[in-house]
Amino acid sequence: MKSLILTVGGLCPGQNNIIQGLTLKSLKRGHEVVGGKFGFDCPNRGLVELNTNMVWGIDTMGGSILGTSRVKPDTKEFVDWMESIHIDTVYISGGNGGQQACLNLHKETSQREKPIMCIGLPKSIDNDIPGIDKCFGFDTAVESLEKMVPIMECEARAVPRGVGVLKVMGRDHGHIAYELYRKSSLDLCVIPEMPFQRSHMEEVIHEKGWVTMVVAEACAVPELPDCYVKVVEPGYLVRGIPANEEDSLLCRILSQYAISAALQGMGGHVVGLQGGVIRYVPLENIM
Repeated sequence: MKSLILTVGGLCPGQNNIIQGLTLKSLKRGHEVVGGKFGFDCPNRGLVELNTNMVWGIDTMGGSILGTSRVKPDTKEFVDWMESIHIDTVYISGGNGGQQACLNLHKETSQREKPIMCIGLPKSIDNDIPGIDKCFGFDTAVESLEKMVPIMECEARAVPRGVGVLKVMGRDHGHIAYELYRKSSLDLCVIPEMPFQRSHMEEVIHEKGWVTMVVAEACAVPELPDCYVKVVEPGYLVRGIPANEEDSLLCRILSQYAISAALQGMGGHVVGLQGGVIRYVPLENIM
């Protein structure tokens, strides 16, 4: 069996862990493993033969050793290309766009004489893939942002009516912002899912003289008269850091289940966490 591994979309903590897990577990079964350079642009950028030495220690590194891109493949041409290099299984580590492409490839290859198993692994710092409880990368992002909360508190306390703001990733959802608020000493949370009342800011400032908050990037930073507002946007800096212990474990488990899905002929599925357990979820259910 020959497997192709792709990392697509934006960077995310844990991508190297996925590459390592899929590679080592596939090699143990006697499979040949190649990685596509720069996601779906790999027909133009080339392939990397993955072996034990190449993936050794990459679980402690951020980013993706294969590179990534937001190139959208021509479905038919990409399947033709995979057939030409004798791919049996393609593992796609990506977010919403990557999983949509995985579904498209699955539908196309299912019509061929010898279908290629298309297996998705859900990647999202924002944790915004429908039907998946938690994507790898999310815990690492929240943990890294927690370290910045005391800094924002110092900024807010240093001036009269100080407002310390952490502007975090979340173009459509406030999962990171809310989880950071829940786990830390931040006073307020601004997310697109819930309306925000500026009166809450005034109440906190009146009580202690300053306020800290986390704001999802989909939302504007609230302001009050005569306030000194300090906004820090770590945003995309957290994308390239190594996965923490919890995400590393999740990636190892997802890798094992992804290979099992391929061996069972379960193309067109994503391997994800649902209800506290790893499940094989039809790609149609998360689009």
